[in-house]
Amino acid sequence: MSESPRIHEHMAARSASGSRKGATVSLIVLHSDPQPAADALASYAAPGATTAPHYYIDAAGAITQLVEEARAARHSGRATWNKRRRNIDPISIGVTLEHTPGTVVPAEQFEALQSLIGRLKSTYKLDDAAVQRWEDALPGLSTADGVLTPADLPPPIAHPTSVRGPVVLSDDDVPFDEGTICGGTQGSGPAVLSDDDHHMR
Repeated sequence: MSESPRIHEHMAARSASGSRKGATVSLIVLHSDPQPAADALASYAAPGATTAPHYYIDAAGAITQLVEEARAARHSGRATWNKRRRNIDPISIGVTLEHTPGTVVPAEQFEALQSLIGRLKSTYKLDDAAVQRWEDALPGLSTADGVLTPADLPPPIAHPTSVRGPVVLSDDDVPFDEGTICGGTQGSGPAVLSDDDHHMR
């Protein structure tokens, strides 16, 4: 997809991000949030909010920027990546989808995700391996730690404007399942640990 995605601005509270402290962006981390888009965006922009992604993509494919890329959005906190446990917020761009785990990602939303990721990969000179999805380290428990796994996105759709309905992977019409792109959900979220360990699933 050659065209740059259309992006709306709805900036999160300053408390939902921090300094990158000189770190360079080396990851794009995908999350899912089952809340309705209006509720999710309102929570990120609320005074005193402590978590937010850089970008949010609603089910219709509208992209909203919440945090400047120059700042470290508090979207993940500590996670295991490359066998190392660390706070990945300073080295990542966080992207959240309006999505309930186990349901099909709408084509319009997936196209918007591909377009945004393409732009980010070009800007920061990242390869496919840099696109990771967040998974809870201990599913079902309120934990501030997670694990990053490859997102393994399908290739770009040749004619995105002609696609309607669920995204498919092959001629067998297999729906593109959410599990391929983003793992743990985010809702009320776990307790905040510290300025360096804010976490949003």
